[in-house]
Amino acid sequence: MNLDTSHQGARELLERNGFSVSRSPVPKSRNPVDITIEHRINRHAKCHGGIIGFSRNYSAYYRWSTTRPCRAQYVEAALQMTDMASEDCSVHKELEPSQLQDSKTFVTKVVDALCNFTNPFDVENALDELYCLSSGVPAIPEAAVNLLEAVYIGRAAM
Repeated sequence: MNLDTSHQGARELLERNGFSVSRSPVPKSRNPVDITIEHRINRHAKCHGGIIGFSRNYSAYYRWSTTRPCRAQYVEAALQMTDMASEDCSVHKELEPSQLQDSKTFVTKVVDALCNFTNPFDVENALDELYCLSSGVPAIPEAAVNLLEAVYIGRAAM
């Protein structure tokens, strides 16, 4: 886009006192242009000599908040005129097909792991074995005997 031919006078306005925002061509690292400008204005408002009175003036704030949707429409129209508008609805990385496939794989692995655990409350499997609750692995016989008879061994030692 050639700013001098498409929008006469815009270059002088921007050089004199306008705002300019760089928009990244990378879809996941874009910032909304109007929000970027608002952040810049808000930062300036907090500085000494800034436009702090704007936020304290109810009518000015009301006018700003009611015209914000119109400003967003202007920004969108400008982006479409410059072929910078994005029709990509998937603005979140986790909604990309590769990310969805990875998430599905992870969920499947978790479900498989849970299905392969031993149910510690199913005592019909082995009444004579002692199982570790965290791993589901049966204890070695010597450790199982010591644990199962700990009360009797303790009483005998007293």
